[in-house]
Amino acid sequence: MNKLLTGTGVLLLAALLSAEEVKLTNPSFESGTGGYWINNSAAARIDTAESSAGQKSIAVTPPEGKTVSVVFNTPYKQDTVYELSFDAKTDSPDAPPALTLRIMLQREKPICFYTNKKQTASHTVPAKLTTSWQTLKYTVGPIPPKAMGKEIRRLMFYINTKGTAKGKVWIDNLKLNAVPSATTTPSGEKPAVKQPIAFFFPGAGANL
Repeated sequence: MNKLLTGTGVLLLAALLSAEEVKLTNPSFESGTGGYWINNSAAARIDTAESSAGQKSIAVTPPEGKTVSVVFNTPYKQDTVYELSFDAKTDSPDAPPALTLRIMLQREKPICFYTNKKQTASHTVPAKLTTSWQTLKYTVGPIPPKAMGKEIRRLMFYINTKGTAKGKVWIDNLKLNAVPSATTTPSGEKPAVKQPIAFFFPGAGANL
């Protein structure tokens, strides 16, 4: 009887913590750049010759030393771990643009970037891109409900590419899962946030 209850409890816990797919607007860029904010639109274009899902992808060619951000947003959920994945490739595997991830916490206006030593350390390590499509995966959260004394309403996912001497990055097939978490901090670590750096823009996220 105890074994049956234990087994039932495990199945119930697994069901409660199962991933729920977050519906994204235009996840494969089939509708152009609709649903995204891009800080340098001249450096990003829709490519109909390259794709890992559907018929299109976005090709980003960041100027040397400059960062181009492809940004989407989603409502914030407390006690939730977000699992982001997308496909990427480059035409310059020896010295590709540095592809990294950052998360902006937002209310009516941007509040700050989310940082957690264990998570953001992996977010800021440039992806090892090749000339073949590969799926990159990132884990974010759970994120506390407030930052700098303000309630968080939305999360903004910055897919950043920083230019090298040359090179292009293609991005496609975005997917985001939300997994309920039984804890409020990852690995028992107290979440931390820090001030954003020159990434604020009026009304960001509200009209994406």
